[in-house]
Amino acid sequence: MTSAALRCSVCSGFTLIETLVVMAIAAILLAFAVPGFQNIFASTRNAEAANTLIAAIDLARSEAVRTGSNVTVCRSNNVLAALPDCAGAGDWAAGWVIFIDDVAPQGVRDAGDTEILFRQQALDAADGRASRIGPSVNPQVSFVGALTYQPNGLRLPLPGDPQPPFRFEVGYRTQAEAPPGLSPRCLQVNFTGQMTIVQMQCPAS
Repeated sequence: MTSAALRCSVCSGFTLIETLVVMAIAAILLAFAVPGFQNIFASTRNAEAANTLIAAIDLARSEAVRTGSNVTVCRSNNVLAALPDCAGAGDWAAGWVIFIDDVAPQGVRDAGDTEILFRQQALDAADGRASRIGPSVNPQVSFVGALTYQPNGLRLPLPGDPQPPFRFEVGYRTQAEAPPGLSPRCLQVNFTGQMTIVQMQCPAS
């Protein structure tokens, strides 16, 4: 073996200590990076959830005007049923439906409310986490399970509604974790039924 080949065989590769040092540095960098990636992922999912709900509420309003009927969007636990039910107040990430709601009382799907306009299945969850859509906890108030729009495009007040504005708080978390979760967003529905979105936890006032 030539001296050059001998030097190459001796000098190539890394020592065990060098490899361990590199792995330690990589682990430290990963520990700092993972929370940032989690926040980015949570922010993206929350934005998708918020925009999906806003689009649904806008659709309910526009369909009320177009059809000349009352139209309701409500939270539902069985959106794939032939005639899904309104589930009342709770986590809207479970899914929702939009339907023509001309049979009193409004805000619930009665036997006569058979025209389903749209179905939103439950929002996907990863490792038990999803973009939960619930009431603002700042302050905690009673929460809506349905919004109904009239042919004039205005919100129809429903029995048991809290005083507007209603606030939906979107946060990426598990059911067991305390709200609001990661990268929260605040959706506010005013007296007329129009929505605004703020990229923050809902304020106290």
